[in-house]
Amino acid sequence: MDIHFQDRIDDFLLNRMDEAQKRAFLREIEADEEKKEQLEFTRHVKESIVSRAEKLRALAEFRQAYEEEQGVAAASEKPKNRVGWWLSGIAALLVVCFFAIKPMSGGKEASVEGGHPAGVRRANKALKSCPADSTGRDTIPNRQKYVIKKNQK
Repeated sequence: MDIHFQDRIDDFLLNRMDEAQKRAFLREIEADEEKKEQLEFTRHVKESIVSRAEKLRALAEFRQAYEEEQGVAAASEKPKNRVGWWLSGIAALLVVCFFAIKPMSGGKEASVEGGHPAGVRRANKALKSCPADSTGRDTIPNRQKYVIKKNQK
């Protein structure tokens, strides 16, 4: 490969030759098959470089448009996202405080006179008012075992 000939190919492809030089160059190319192949190879490389540059430019424009679009979308979503996190945190804090404070109340609301929880009183009442079955006699053995006795004062 002749470096000087490659320079002439570059000049030809970049239109840096006048008409007389172009005609002489084309005659030289037609006479030598190796030089013709070198010209075609250089032409393909140049086209590839131009094509690659166009693709990179289009990609850069697409990326810029995408980032601008995402930037606008992200900027509009951030405050909403932060508000959501704050509201979730406050709700979680309220739930934790509710369950932490409720046992500390001493269970006064849940007890009745004599210190028995309200649920025990309801169970006793339900068992006492339970009618006997259809035979007319009590078929639950040791019914008194199931009745929770109240503490006497």
